[in-house]
Parts: sequence; structure tokens; C-alpha cells
Amino acid sequence: MKKYIYIILFLFFVIYPSSFAFENTELIEIPTADVLMRADYNMNFHFWPEGGLLFQGAIGVLDRLMMGVSYGAGNVIGEGDPLWNPDAKIKIKFKIFEVTGFIPSFAIGYNSQGYGNYNKTDKRFARKSKGFFAVASRELPIWEPLRLHAGMNRSLEDDDGYTNENYFFGIDYTINPAIMIIADYDQRVNDEVKSGKNEGTLNAGFRWIVGLELSFEFDFLNILENDLLKMERMAKISYVGTF
Repeated sequence: MKKYIYIILFLFFVIYPSSFAFENTELIEIPTADVLMRADYNMNFHFWPEGGLLFQGAIGVLDRLMMGVSYGAGNVIGEGDPLWNPDAKIKIKFKIFEVTGFIPSFAIGYNSQGYGNYNKTDKRFARKSKGFFAVASRELPIWEPLRLHAGMNRSLEDDDGYTNENYFFGIDYTINPAIMIIADYDQRVNDEVKSGKNEGTLNAGFRWIVGLELSFEFDFLNILENDLLKMERMAKISYVGTF
């Protein structure tokens, strides 16, 4: 009897549509052109290898403007002292226009939060923050469950001398209202590649929206094992609400 109850609960959460509109403001490590609506808020926790933990919170200030703050550390879970980030990071994003005909939605913003551990000597994250960015997003006209995202950015973590503009791309595919497949690719042309071969960073994962306000995400990072670094796994828990 219990197994049938578990099956029913699983089908309810996976198939039953969520009545709360989850704005897909970011994929794994890149922004989208979506923003939180006014008075909506989002809180999430990232868990990455080596005991890393990152908290991010954001709020919709206006219907087209959102702002957020983040703070984290490496080695929070495990032995030894946590590797705290030097300060809290901020992000702000403004949507300039919505999708119109063949024109995608478009947003600009700034995000000083990078990914992975922070290196105090080099004054940067393992994967640089986006800094100033511009991004466009839209559904594929012939296949609406699939959305495409593309953008460019200029990170301010440039003490290493790599000041190039960078480019990133992403997709999300909605299987049903509760399950989304996501992937993003960062060219990392603004970053040092010690191995001499830069293939960019490819990430992929899935997001499970449970009930009205909660979502769980599991991601594979650096699938191409760029710069001879191993692929990593990351988990994220998000909560979305409104005032």
C-alpha cells in the first residue's frame, strides 16, 4: 500500500502544474533576460564540492527591475576553517523590453558574484563573476518549450590581465510545469587557461519545482573538463515567494 502512496505523491509533484510563476532569472552560471516581478522574492542556497556554500537573495523592486545580494564560503561543510568570501556581492538586472515578434526579451545588469572558491591572492573566484552584462532570451518559435539565451559580459575581476569581453549561451527546456532541463556555456575568453587549451565551461542539470514555492536543482559543472580540471557536481535549493 505504501508504495502506491509514494507513486501518487511523486506523480502529483512532478505532473501537477504549479500555480506560482517561477521566473527563470538564471540558469546554472549565466543570467537570463527574465526578472522577478515587483514584490516577488527569491532565496537560494548553492552547495558545491569541497564543502562550498553560497546564499543568494533577490527581490523584484519594480516589474522590470530586480536587485539582490549574496555571500558564501568554501569548506563550510567538512574539516578545517571555512574560506569566507571577503565581502557580500551584489547583483542588479533591468529588463529593457519583452519578447515582441521575432525580437527577444533583453536585459542588462551587473553581478559581482562569481562561482567556486574565492582566491584572496588573485582577488577572484574560481570562475569569474559576470560583472556588467547584457543578455537576450526567447522561446523557440517552432518549439515553445525550448528557450534560448545569449549574452556578453565584462568582468571586473581582471587583475590577471585578462580584460576581454566574454560571451555566454544557454538553453532551458520545460518537460512539464514541474521539471526543467537547463544547460549553459561560458566561453571564458576573459580567463587564464593554464593548460593552453580553452574549450569554455559547459554545465547542464535539471530543476524540479515542488508545490508552489520550492525547487531543487542538481547540476554537472565543467562537463568538457576545461583547462584539465575535473567535472564537478552542484546542488541548489530555491524558495520563491511574494510580499
